[in-house]
Amino acid sequence: MVDGRRLLGEKSPYLVMHAGNPVEWFPWGEEAFERARNEEKPIFLSIGYATCHWCHVMARESFENPEIAGLLNNTFVCIKVDREERPDLDHFFMSVCQMLTGTGGWPLTIIMTPEREPFFAGTYFPDEPRFGKPGIRDLIFSIRSVWNDRRQDAKITAARIRAVIAASADSPHAGQSSVHTDLFRKGCEELGHSFDPIHGGFSVPPKFPSPHTVRFLLTYSKKFESPAALMMAEKTLLQMAAGGIYDHLGYGFHRYATDAGWNVPHFEKMLYDQALLVRAYTDAFALTGKPFYRRIALECIEYVATVLSDPSGGFASAQGSESEGKEGRFYLWNFEEFDRILGQQESEEAGNFFHLGEVQVMPDHPDERPSYILFTDIPHLEDPGLPPRLDAIRRLLLAARRNRQAPLLDDKILTDWNGLMIAALARASSVFDHAASLEMAEKAALFLISKARDGNGRLLHRYSQGEAAIRGVGSDYAFLINGLLHLYEATLDDMYRTKAEQLEHEFTRLFFDHRTGGYYLSAEDADDVPVRQKETFDGAIPSVNAVMHENLLILWQLTGKEEYRTRADQTMRVILPLAEVNPSACTHFLCSLFRKTAMPVHVTIRGRHGSPEVRAFLRAFHTAWNPGAIVERVDNPDENSTVAMYCSPNGCTTPLESPEQLMRALNDEYG
Repeated sequence: MVDGRRLLGEKSPYLVMHAGNPVEWFPWGEEAFERARNEEKPIFLSIGYATCHWCHVMARESFENPEIAGLLNNTFVCIKVDREERPDLDHFFMSVCQMLTGTGGWPLTIIMTPEREPFFAGTYFPDEPRFGKPGIRDLIFSIRSVWNDRRQDAKITAARIRAVIAASADSPHAGQSSVHTDLFRKGCEELGHSFDPIHGGFSVPPKFPSPHTVRFLLTYSKKFESPAALMMAEKTLLQMAAGGIYDHLGYGFHRYATDAGWNVPHFEKMLYDQALLVRAYTDAFALTGKPFYRRIALECIEYVATVLSDPSGGFASAQGSESEGKEGRFYLWNFEEFDRILGQQESEEAGNFFHLGEVQVMPDHPDERPSYILFTDIPHLEDPGLPPRLDAIRRLLLAARRNRQAPLLDDKILTDWNGLMIAALARASSVFDHAASLEMAEKAALFLISKARDGNGRLLHRYSQGEAAIRGVGSDYAFLINGLLHLYEATLDDMYRTKAEQLEHEFTRLFFDHRTGGYYLSAEDADDVPVRQKETFDGAIPSVNAVMHENLLILWQLTGKEEYRTRADQTMRVILPLAEVNPSACTHFLCSLFRKTAMPVHVTIRGRHGSPEVRAFLRAFHTAWNPGAIVERVDNPDENSTVAMYCSPNGCTTPLESPEQLMRALNDEYG
């Protein structure tokens, strides 16, 4: 009898949904490792997440199949891990997979010894051989044969894999301490070589949003007056927002597109994508002033507020891709539905606007009506006079969609992803003068500061069902610090700066490598991670060390404390050799380097905290978007007056008495 109760007590929706499998799953922990040692079995580790489409496919095909489950139970001790709950474990095992296979993804499949040393890795395996992949039955029999007949070879392979990854994680980097503009130029040129001039983006399908890449190009275009960089950034932002990867009814971006034109998505929606894309569209508005970018950013924020916001103040992790047993069913439409909901005339207009009938998703059964993905054209998106009737049509379709079965909401609150969202909301609130965004950001920040802690005050990674748990990893500290610093810049409330400094000291004590520099993903007292690693390249989210480099520079500029500048340089030297080889993989770091190389500008606003006059100066500061500039507030002896002091290496100006004067000064002396 399979005991599925081990996963029932978990808080992760992903783990709980597997509790009823005929596979005898264990959560990651000593109970599973002890069983493997006692029974001398290898471990079958499956890593995924609740909103992952192919994770659901593999579950239906294999983990819910009693025959395959029996083979797994007889051959292995089986462990399930939610990669969102344990990003440190996921990063290590994904490194193994990429080293052994040259690729990665989820579901992630790892075979390892009872000592937690992997000797085989892959991703999705079908129930029967297809897609050029072996079936999972063949895989099980092959691993069983190796373990029974050549176990020592498997252990030698595992030891070598661990040694290689440990060496790469701990090797000192002798990076330069200075940065040349050639690195920025090389990054822009490298992106130009991979740029899709027709549809935007920087890869062949599948195409993922690349918001930190877009933000680098926007900054580069301003710093070096590069029309080419601006074109690549704008083309990508426009094409994504017009395509089917964007939800034109309920807003928010889906995870990625399977086609070149951004029209056929995998339909899950991730909190971190919304956060990072809000940042990119906000920066595009700050640079160009085009209202379209403001609209998309605020629509994404509306989606987060409507669907992902938790009453506690935090934000849920993701919304799934499947409903009614079909991926994307919640988002797909046919002609009959349009006619019934809108009537013939409006149905025709809406069908033309959303290109109904052009991108079909194949039906599962011959008698099922074809379904279509909604997308539109860039000129429609950019038209400020979009007919109000079309917005009424959108609302009618959205109301009808609410009657459908909605995809799963993964409601766990992750500290790191919430930190990204806080930063995005704080930035948007400043640039757009959008009070609702600031309220959301502050509520989430106060929630994390008070609730995402253990009994000793240490930061925790996950909050779910009233319980905070799992010790914080590097991304939790780096991203929450970043969110708090952006909140300080949005509000000039010293509490946020103080909390950011406190977290930085805790992070440095537990995670910093004092020998070679940089921050580990796991704390020094983490005892269940095979190898402590440092994250340097950006993935779907920016790397921990790139974000910390930015944080440390901001803290140094705000406080003048040399310890922050020293750690920023030590962290830079860890990333810089890698960035010099592949700068397009380190674009958040390049954005941070703009702050280091830009002319240091310090703006002091003298006025009453929270006053409309101070907020107006703050909006001017953020709208001008001068990387390298820093802002703080002090009380003005003359309570009836608000002015700004602007200082750079060229000297300090006379007091600026209007936000317009401050904006001109920031734009004129950008460097």
